[in-house]
Amino acid sequence: MSDKSIADIVAFADAAPERSSWRPPADRVLSGDPLQSADNYYTDPTGRFSAGIWECAPGLWSISTTEEEFCLLLQGRVVLTDAA
Repeated sequence: MSDKSIADIVAFADAAPERSSWRPPADRVLSGDPLQSADNYYTDPTGRFSAGIWECAPGLWSISTTEEEFCLLLQGRVVLTDAA
Protein backbone atom coordinates (compact mmCIF):
# COMPACT_ATOMS: atom_id res chain seq x y z
CA MET A 1 0.00 0.00 0.00
CA SER A 2 1.38 3.39 -0.93
CA ASP A 3 1.64 6.29 1.47
CA LYS A 4 -0.98 9.00 1.03
CA SER A 5 -0.85 12.62 2.08
CA ILE A 6 -3.31 15.49 2.37
CA ALA A 7 -2.42 16.38 -1.23
CA ASP A 8 -4.14 13.16 -2.39
CA ILE A 9 -7.59 14.27 -1.17
CA VAL A 10 -10.00 15.04 -4.02
CA ALA A 11 -12.36 17.91 -3.20
CA PHE A 12 -15.39 17.46 -5.48
CA ALA A 13 -16.22 21.17 -5.16
CA ASP A 14 -12.83 22.13 -6.61
CA ALA A 15 -12.29 19.33 -9.16
CA ALA A 16 -13.18 19.46 -12.85
CA PRO A 17 -15.04 16.19 -13.45
CA GLU A 18 -15.05 14.13 -16.61
CA ARG A 19 -18.72 13.96 -17.79
CA SER A 20 -20.25 11.10 -19.74
CA SER A 21 -23.82 10.31 -20.81
CA TRP A 22 -25.44 7.09 -22.03
CA ARG A 23 -28.63 5.06 -22.20
CA PRO A 24 -29.03 1.36 -21.43
CA PRO A 25 -29.19 -0.87 -24.53
CA ALA A 26 -32.68 -0.59 -26.06
CA ASP A 27 -33.41 -4.30 -25.52
CA ARG A 28 -32.97 -3.84 -21.74
CA VAL A 29 -35.24 -0.79 -21.35
CA LEU A 30 -38.62 -1.81 -19.91
CA SER A 31 -40.13 1.69 -19.62
CA GLY A 32 -39.23 5.36 -19.83
CA ASP A 33 -36.13 6.89 -21.38
CA PRO A 34 -33.46 6.39 -18.69
CA LEU A 35 -30.80 8.78 -19.97
CA GLN A 36 -27.90 8.56 -17.51
CA SER A 37 -24.98 10.87 -16.89
CA ALA A 38 -21.99 10.73 -14.59
CA ASP A 39 -19.44 13.26 -13.43
CA ASN A 40 -16.32 11.23 -12.63
CA TYR A 41 -14.12 13.04 -10.14
CA TYR A 42 -11.60 10.29 -9.47
CA THR A 43 -10.40 6.97 -10.85
CA ASP A 44 -7.68 5.03 -9.05
CA PRO A 45 -4.51 3.98 -10.89
CA THR A 46 -5.87 0.43 -11.41
CA GLY A 47 -9.07 1.70 -13.05
CA ARG A 48 -11.14 -0.49 -10.70
CA PHE A 49 -12.38 2.23 -8.34
CA SER A 50 -13.98 5.53 -9.22
CA ALA A 51 -15.94 8.22 -7.42
CA GLY A 52 -18.39 10.69 -8.79
CA ILE A 53 -21.99 11.76 -9.16
CA TRP A 54 -24.46 9.72 -11.23
CA GLU A 55 -27.85 10.96 -12.44
CA CYS A 56 -30.63 9.23 -14.35
CA ALA A 57 -33.95 10.23 -15.88
CA PRO A 58 -36.95 8.13 -14.76
CA GLY A 59 -37.09 4.68 -16.32
CA LEU A 60 -36.97 0.97 -15.74
CA TRP A 61 -34.38 -1.37 -17.23
CA SER A 62 -32.76 -4.71 -16.50
CA ILE A 63 -29.09 -5.09 -15.62
CA SER A 64 -26.67 -7.81 -14.67
CA THR A 65 -23.63 -6.82 -12.65
CA THR A 66 -20.76 -8.46 -10.82
CA GLU A 67 -19.46 -5.24 -9.28
CA GLU A 68 -19.81 -4.02 -5.74
CA GLU A 69 -21.04 -0.48 -5.32
CA PHE A 70 -21.54 2.10 -2.59
CA CYS A 71 -24.27 4.63 -3.22
CA LEU A 72 -25.45 7.66 -1.26
CA LEU A 73 -28.84 8.80 -2.56
CA LEU A 74 -29.00 12.60 -2.70
CA GLN A 75 -32.38 13.01 -4.37
CA GLY A 76 -35.15 10.88 -5.88
CA ARG A 77 -35.69 7.18 -5.34
CA VAL A 78 -34.27 3.88 -6.49
CA VAL A 79 -35.98 0.49 -6.48
CA LEU A 80 -33.83 -2.63 -6.90
CA THR A 81 -35.58 -5.92 -7.64
CA ASP A 82 -33.89 -9.27 -8.16
CA ALA A 83 -34.87 -11.64 -10.97
CA ALA A 84 -36.87 -13.85 -8.59
